[in-house]
Amino acid sequence: MQKGMYIMKYYSEALDKLFDSEEDLTKAEAEKKAEEVKKNEVVSKQKAEKRAEAQVVEDALTKAHDAYREADKLQHDANEKLSDWCKKYGYFHMSSNSTDDFFTPFENLNDFFERLFRF
Repeated sequence: MQKGMYIMKYYSEALDKLFDSEEDLTKAEAEKKAEEVKKNEVVSKQKAEKRAEAQVVEDALTKAHDAYREADKLQHDANEKLSDWCKKYGYFHMSSNSTDDFFTPFENLNDFFERLFRF
């Protein structure tokens, strides 16, 4: 190298790196930008899938909650009719061979506590 000659380097702030030519610099920055765009597309796609799956879960929970509220209303109405009957006639006799004939929101207390304290 001759005395007084300087070699020019190109610095990329985006990559925090020196390059020998401007072409190398722009090429490297373009590659990095393309990688970032691709990465952002993947992340966006994952977020959209997550939102869609969350909506499915939310819809199922809403449907179950609505069904429970409807069943609770029907049970309340049946209890009122039974109460009116008992006030008028004294008692109401009903026979059953199975416990499946009656609505119970929780089949047993273990189900209730398992759902209540699930972590």
